[in-house]
Amino acid sequence: MPLVYGGFPEPTLLVAFLVHSLSLPIAITDLLLLTMLYNDYECYYINFGLARKAALLKRNCFASIFNKYFECQRSGDLNQQRAVVPYRDNETMYVSADKDRVTAIFSTTFQDEDDIILSKIFMQAFTEGRKVHGAPSVLFTHREPPLELQGTKVATGDHIAYITFVLFPRHFEFKVRDHTINMIHTFRNYLHYHIKCSKAYLHSRMRARTTEFLKVMNRAKPEPPKKAEKKTIS
Repeated sequence: MPLVYGGFPEPTLLVAFLVHSLSLPIAITDLLLLTMLYNDYECYYINFGLARKAALLKRNCFASIFNKYFECQRSGDLNQQRAVVPYRDNETMYVSADKDRVTAIFSTTFQDEDDIILSKIFMQAFTEGRKVHGAPSVLFTHREPPLELQGTKVATGDHIAYITFVLFPRHFEFKVRDHTINMIHTFRNYLHYHIKCSKAYLHSRMRARTTEFLKVMNRAKPEPPKKAEKKTIS
Protein backbone atom coordinates (compact mmCIF):
# COMPACT_ATOMS: atom_id res chain seq x y z
CA MET A 1 0.00 0.00 0.00
CA PRO A 2 1.35 3.46 -0.82
CA LEU A 3 1.85 6.03 1.88
CA VAL A 4 -1.07 8.46 1.78
CA TYR A 5 -0.60 11.95 3.17
CA GLY A 6 -3.53 14.04 4.32
CA GLY A 7 -3.44 17.77 4.74
CA PHE A 8 -1.32 17.69 7.89
CA PRO A 9 2.42 17.59 7.20
CA GLU A 10 5.17 15.81 9.08
CA PRO A 11 6.20 17.22 12.47
CA THR A 12 9.53 18.38 10.98
CA LEU A 13 7.58 21.10 9.16
CA LEU A 14 6.82 22.83 12.46
CA VAL A 15 10.51 23.52 13.03
CA ALA A 16 10.24 26.29 10.44
CA PHE A 17 8.15 28.34 12.89
CA LEU A 18 10.52 27.92 15.86
CA VAL A 19 8.90 29.03 19.13
CA HIS A 20 6.68 31.68 17.60
CA SER A 21 3.86 29.42 16.54
CA LEU A 22 1.71 26.56 17.66
CA SER A 23 0.29 24.23 15.02
CA LEU A 24 -2.41 21.74 15.87
CA PRO A 25 -4.32 19.41 13.52
CA ILE A 26 -8.06 19.99 13.64
CA ALA A 27 -8.92 17.47 10.93
CA ILE A 28 -6.94 15.52 8.38
CA THR A 29 -6.99 18.44 5.94
CA ASP A 30 -6.80 21.35 8.41
CA LEU A 31 -3.91 23.14 10.04
CA LEU A 32 -4.22 25.77 12.73
CA LEU A 33 -1.51 28.42 13.01
CA LEU A 34 -1.41 30.60 16.12
CA THR A 35 1.16 33.35 16.35
CA MET A 36 1.77 36.65 18.13
CA LEU A 37 2.51 39.90 16.33
CA TYR A 38 4.32 42.77 18.01
CA ASN A 39 3.20 46.41 17.97
CA ASP A 40 6.64 47.95 18.42
CA TYR A 41 8.34 49.35 15.34
CA GLU A 42 11.54 47.66 16.42
CA CYS A 43 9.82 44.29 15.94
CA TYR A 44 8.93 45.00 12.31
CA TYR A 45 11.41 42.47 10.99
CA ILE A 46 10.14 39.84 13.44
CA ASN A 47 6.58 40.31 12.17
CA PHE A 48 7.81 40.28 8.59
CA GLY A 49 9.63 37.02 9.18
CA LEU A 50 6.55 35.41 10.72
CA ALA A 51 4.35 36.56 7.83
CA ARG A 52 6.82 35.15 5.33
CA LYS A 53 6.90 31.79 7.11
CA ALA A 54 3.09 31.69 7.16
CA ALA A 55 2.99 32.48 3.44
CA LEU A 56 5.39 29.57 2.80
CA LEU A 57 3.28 27.10 4.77
CA LYS A 58 1.95 25.30 1.69
CA ARG A 59 5.41 25.22 0.16
CA ASN A 60 6.87 23.72 3.32
CA CYS A 61 4.17 21.04 3.33
CA PHE A 62 5.41 19.92 -0.07
CA ALA A 63 9.04 20.36 1.00
CA SER A 64 8.64 17.98 3.94
CA ILE A 65 7.65 15.21 1.54
CA PHE A 66 10.29 15.96 -1.07
CA ASN A 67 13.05 16.22 1.53
CA LYS A 68 12.10 12.84 2.95
CA TYR A 69 12.42 11.08 -0.39
CA PHE A 70 15.55 13.00 -1.33
CA GLU A 71 17.18 11.70 1.84
CA CYS A 72 15.89 8.18 1.16
CA GLN A 73 17.61 8.21 -2.21
CA ARG A 74 20.83 9.61 -0.78
CA SER A 75 20.96 7.03 2.00
CA GLY A 76 19.92 4.13 -0.22
CA ASP A 77 16.70 3.49 1.72
CA LEU A 78 14.58 2.30 -1.20
CA ASN A 79 12.00 0.45 0.89
CA GLN A 80 9.88 3.54 1.38
CA GLN A 81 6.43 3.24 -0.13
CA ARG A 82 5.35 5.71 -2.77
CA ALA A 83 3.85 8.88 -1.31
CA VAL A 84 0.35 9.72 -2.51
CA VAL A 85 -0.62 13.34 -1.85
CA PRO A 86 -4.16 14.47 -2.85
CA TYR A 87 -3.21 18.13 -3.02
CA ARG A 88 -6.37 19.28 -4.87
CA ASP A 89 -9.80 17.93 -5.71
CA ASN A 90 -9.35 15.18 -8.32
CA GLU A 91 -5.61 15.90 -8.53
CA THR A 92 -2.83 13.93 -6.85
CA MET A 93 0.95 14.00 -6.50
CA TYR A 94 3.05 10.82 -6.34
CA VAL A 95 6.66 10.77 -5.09
CA SER A 96 8.98 7.76 -5.00
CA ALA A 97 12.71 7.17 -4.52
CA ASP A 98 14.70 4.82 -6.75
CA LYS A 99 18.33 3.78 -6.86
CA ASP A 100 19.51 6.65 -9.03
CA ARG A 101 16.58 9.09 -9.04
CA VAL A 102 13.51 10.54 -7.37
CA THR A 103 10.34 10.56 -9.43
CA ALA A 104 7.56 13.11 -8.88
CA ILE A 105 4.31 12.66 -10.80
CA PHE A 106 1.47 15.17 -10.84
CA SER A 107 -2.01 14.42 -12.12
CA THR A 108 -4.03 17.39 -13.32
CA THR A 109 -7.53 17.87 -14.67
CA PHE A 110 -8.51 20.05 -17.63
CA GLN A 111 -12.03 21.41 -17.83
CA ASP A 112 -11.89 22.39 -21.51
CA GLU A 113 -10.86 20.45 -24.58
CA ASP A 114 -8.99 23.54 -25.74
CA ASP A 115 -6.90 23.39 -22.58
CA ILE A 116 -5.76 19.87 -23.47
CA ILE A 117 -4.56 20.98 -26.90
CA LEU A 118 -2.71 23.97 -25.50
CA SER A 119 -1.17 21.88 -22.71
CA LYS A 120 0.25 19.42 -25.25
CA ILE A 121 1.87 22.26 -27.18
CA PHE A 122 3.12 23.86 -23.97
CA MET A 123 4.51 20.64 -22.54
CA GLN A 124 6.30 19.78 -25.77
CA ALA A 125 8.77 22.55 -24.99
CA PHE A 126 9.48 21.01 -21.57
CA THR A 127 9.81 17.55 -23.05
CA GLU A 128 12.41 18.86 -25.46
CA GLY A 129 14.10 20.65 -22.58
CA ARG A 130 16.06 17.50 -21.76
CA LYS A 131 18.48 18.70 -24.45
CA VAL A 132 19.46 21.50 -22.07
CA HIS A 133 22.41 20.48 -19.93
CA GLY A 134 21.40 19.76 -16.35
CA ALA A 135 17.64 19.99 -16.91
CA PRO A 136 15.48 17.21 -15.40
CA SER A 137 13.53 14.92 -17.68
CA VAL A 138 9.87 15.89 -18.06
CA LEU A 139 7.26 13.52 -19.49
CA PHE A 140 3.66 14.32 -20.35
CA THR A 141 0.96 11.70 -20.82
CA HIS A 142 -2.70 12.22 -21.62
CA ARG A 143 -5.57 9.85 -20.70
CA GLU A 144 -3.25 7.05 -19.56
CA PRO A 145 -0.96 7.15 -16.50
CA PRO A 146 2.82 6.86 -16.88
CA LEU A 147 4.58 3.52 -16.61
CA GLU A 148 5.35 4.05 -12.92
CA LEU A 149 1.64 4.13 -12.09
CA GLN A 150 0.31 1.51 -14.45
CA GLY A 151 -1.38 -1.34 -12.64
CA THR A 152 -2.47 0.93 -9.79
CA LYS A 153 -5.89 2.45 -9.14
CA VAL A 154 -5.30 5.94 -10.48
CA ALA A 155 -7.72 8.18 -12.31
CA THR A 156 -7.86 8.04 -16.11
CA GLY A 157 -10.00 9.85 -18.64
CA ASP A 158 -10.11 12.29 -21.51
CA HIS A 159 -9.63 15.30 -19.23
CA ILE A 160 -6.83 13.89 -17.07
CA ALA A 161 -3.11 14.24 -17.77
CA TYR A 162 0.05 13.25 -15.90
CA ILE A 163 3.29 15.22 -15.66
CA THR A 164 6.39 13.29 -14.60
CA PHE A 165 9.60 14.87 -13.29
CA VAL A 166 12.67 12.63 -13.11
CA LEU A 167 15.09 14.17 -10.62
CA PHE A 168 18.67 12.96 -10.40
CA PRO A 169 21.01 13.55 -7.43
CA ARG A 170 22.41 16.72 -9.02
CA HIS A 171 18.91 18.22 -8.88
CA PHE A 172 18.51 17.84 -5.12
CA GLU A 173 21.95 18.61 -3.77
CA PHE A 174 21.76 20.79 -0.68
CA LYS A 175 22.72 23.97 -2.52
CA VAL A 176 19.95 23.61 -5.14
CA ARG A 177 17.36 21.58 -3.23
CA ASP A 178 15.20 24.51 -2.15
CA HIS A 179 15.14 25.92 -5.67
CA THR A 180 14.07 22.54 -7.08
CA ILE A 181 11.22 22.25 -4.58
CA ASN A 182 10.08 25.82 -5.29
CA MET A 183 9.92 25.14 -9.02
CA ILE A 184 8.20 21.76 -8.88
CA HIS A 185 5.49 22.38 -6.31
CA THR A 186 4.16 25.41 -8.25
CA PHE A 187 4.36 23.80 -11.69
CA ARG A 188 0.70 22.81 -11.80
CA ASN A 189 -0.41 26.40 -11.23
CA TYR A 190 2.28 27.58 -13.65
CA LEU A 191 0.89 25.32 -16.39
CA HIS A 192 -2.76 26.30 -15.96
CA TYR A 193 -1.85 29.99 -15.67
CA HIS A 194 -0.03 29.97 -19.00
CA ILE A 195 -2.86 28.06 -20.67
CA LYS A 196 -5.31 30.76 -19.57
CA CYS A 197 -2.90 33.48 -20.71
CA SER A 198 -2.54 31.79 -24.11
CA LYS A 199 -6.32 31.61 -24.54
CA ALA A 200 -6.70 35.26 -23.51
CA TYR A 201 -4.01 36.28 -26.02
CA LEU A 202 -5.64 34.29 -28.82
CA HIS A 203 -9.03 35.83 -28.04
CA SER A 204 -7.58 39.36 -28.02
CA ARG A 205 -5.92 38.74 -31.39
CA MET A 206 -9.16 37.37 -32.82
CA ARG A 207 -11.10 40.40 -31.59
CA ALA A 208 -8.48 42.75 -33.03
CA ARG A 209 -8.56 40.97 -36.40
CA THR A 210 -12.37 41.05 -36.44
CA THR A 211 -12.30 44.80 -35.80
CA GLU A 212 -9.93 45.27 -38.74
CA PHE A 213 -12.15 43.20 -41.02
CA LEU A 214 -15.19 45.29 -40.04
CA LYS A 215 -13.31 48.48 -40.88
CA VAL A 216 -12.38 47.10 -44.32
CA MET A 217 -15.97 46.02 -44.99
CA ASN A 218 -17.30 49.42 -43.96
CA ARG A 219 -14.90 51.13 -46.34
CA ALA A 220 -15.97 48.78 -49.15
CA LYS A 221 -19.64 49.75 -48.96
CA PRO A 222 -20.69 51.50 -52.19
CA GLU A 223 -21.88 55.03 -51.79
CA PRO A 224 -25.57 55.61 -52.68
CA PRO A 225 -25.98 57.22 -56.14
CA LYS A 226 -26.67 60.89 -56.10
CA LYS A 227 -29.94 62.06 -57.61
CA ALA A 228 -29.42 64.14 -60.77
CA GLU A 229 -30.72 67.66 -60.45
CA LYS A 230 -33.23 68.70 -63.10
CA LYS A 231 -32.47 72.07 -64.65
CA THR A 232 -34.95 74.15 -66.59
CA ILE A 233 -34.12 76.57 -69.41
CA SER A 234 -34.81 80.08 -68.33
